[in-house]
Amino acid sequence: AEGGTLFLDEVGNLPAEVQQKLLRALQTKCYRPTGCTRERKADVRIVAATNRNLLDEVAAGRFREDLYYRLNIIPIELPPLRKRKEDLPALIEYYIAYYNQKLGKSMRGVSPEALQTLTSYDWPGNVREMKNIIEYLENIAEGEIIQLSDLPDHIVMRSGKGFEDWSLDEIVEDYEKRVLSSMVKKGATLEEKNQLAENLKISRATLYRKLKKYDLL
Repeated sequence: AEGGTLFLDEVGNLPAEVQQKLLRALQTKCYRPTGCTRERKADVRIVAATNRNLLDEVAAGRFREDLYYRLNIIPIELPPLRKRKEDLPALIEYYIAYYNQKLGKSMRGVSPEALQTLTSYDWPGNVREMKNIIEYLENIAEGEIIQLSDLPDHIVMRSGKGFEDWSLDEIVEDYEKRVLSSMVKKGATLEEKNQLAENLKISRATLYRKLKKYDLL
């Protein structure tokens, strides 16, 4: 990286012995490649990132204080998605376009109900989680617009949004469809469906009526 920029991701996870070596390299601009006996010099700009609070790590004795102040010259804090929900529509639009190109899809966007639900979800996995969800939706959604019914169960249930204009019957039906979709295998045999009806403690006629209703036969 001589004359350029070196990006150190998850710098807060560095073991103590590596922290010491990094500090020395930053202070002296010298390093010794693995397998070499002589040191080399390099003038490098360092960009470091971490999802940890390094001051807390310093206080706990897990991160060197001198290395912290050597790195913390121009700090830039990027809040988690849950604290910048206004960015979500633009990010969702970007990743839909990204996966359209990558997967050869023609997804045009998300419905208002789906967008409201995605915006209300807290995204504990931040942008990485959201990116994975958009890739999943691009692969499973049947239309060109991602609908509320396409979203994974855990997002819908933990969001609590998207159902505000729905009746209780509509909410129950949506959840029932989700449960049956996850339990009925594609091409399931008559014996497997009978076993499912028994497990759910409903009659075969009731199961078949519901499968037909939700187009799961």
